[in-house]
Amino acid sequence: MPPVKAEQWLELFALQPTISGDASSWARAFAARPRAGWEACPRGEWLVAAAVRARVDPREVVSALATTISAISNELDRMGRPEPPALRRTIELAEAWADGVAELEELRGAERALDGEANELARRLLRTTIEAATDGASLAERAAQAMHALGDPLGPRGHEATAAVLRSLLAWERVEAAITAPK
Repeated sequence: MPPVKAEQWLELFALQPTISGDASSWARAFAARPRAGWEACPRGEWLVAAAVRARVDPREVVSALATTISAISNELDRMGRPEPPALRRTIELAEAWADGVAELEELRGAERALDGEANELARRLLRTTIEAATDGASLAERAAQAMHALGDPLGPRGHEATAAVLRSLLAWERVEAAITAPK
């Protein structure tokens, strides 16, 4: 596999500054060392958006996102902030879609059912999954928004925590393979 070129790395992090700061500026420091950059990335939303932009399989991205949300939700539960039932149902449905078990119509039905629920994270995860299922152009942004919403409740180090969990699910080797795969 050919190495990831600096311009390929920088393209992964050419994200809108509205997604939690300037990922582009941060990425420039790692242009010559993308693996080190992946391992040092301080924000889960940057990683998930970069994985989408690298063209990692959308099912794999949704699975990693849902699993990260589940892990962080479990941690919040241990901290005395119980997970809303709507979020658990949405995580399970996103994982089912990633596994090829749930279909688009089921996702859309769940989205309609969520309209009356106040759980923003569940809505964002479901919208991200629908975007992945329909090959939507805004998948990177939606996934990043969901990951950002997850990091905030954890406090000052929440985004680092989401990055650590996400990195354990989307290893650099997988992202690198997607970047360097023939188009």
